[in-house]
Amino acid sequence: MLPEWMDEHDIKEEDYHGAMVALSTLNAWSRSAQILCRHACRLIHGLPEGENGRPLLVHDYGCGDGDLTARFSRCLHRDGIAHRIVGFDANARGIKRGRTLFCSQKDASINLHTTDVLSLDEPCDLAISSLFMHHLTDSDLQTLLEQLRSLAAVGLIFTDLRRCYSGLALAHLATRCLTSSDVACNDGPISVRNSRTCEEIRSLASRAGLEKARVYRHWPARLVLHWQAQTARCVEKAY
Repeated sequence: MLPEWMDEHDIKEEDYHGAMVALSTLNAWSRSAQILCRHACRLIHGLPEGENGRPLLVHDYGCGDGDLTARFSRCLHRDGIAHRIVGFDANARGIKRGRTLFCSQKDASINLHTTDVLSLDEPCDLAISSLFMHHLTDSDLQTLLEQLRSLAAVGLIFTDLRRCYSGLALAHLATRCLTSSDVACNDGPISVRNSRTCEEIRSLASRAGLEKARVYRHWPARLVLHWQAQTARCVEKAY
């Protein structure tokens, strides 16, 4: 895997802040949260509170600073889905920033924690992730998917960049036209190169035992891994 500046521990604070602002801009432009919510709603529609009346428990793996976590939460709120989201990421600086920006006593639906996602063994209703799979090796990603097979009661929705020539071109263009961050301009194309094709994600999901997992393509050069747990009582709905 090619190294990204964003993953360097000695990255300057101003460079890190600029990269986070750039990523937020790119998330908004690519409608990442809406794509995630669209597929998540196909799994959770009809199960907004579950049998015991509690809000849906969502775990966000590799949440970064929580920008996309918060956007996803707003989408669920607009759809009238009661929920609580716990975001996990190994980068303590990102979690600290996210707690300041997105976590408050007024809105207890979002909480963020610094942790190694591969060490988590806490169950949830729905597992989500965005732009995180390309940071993991094939072995680590397969391990995570195997763990979630038993931890995610309803299923999982993981989105990421799709490795292709058009995605590489878009990464060069979007990071330069929509941001002023040198880190984003460097890391965007590298992230595409580190990402996977739909066929590769499908193969990893199969090896992890995610039966009937589906992989969808989305603009702009994104893919979605969509898996419903066998025991989930879900109602498919067209969106």
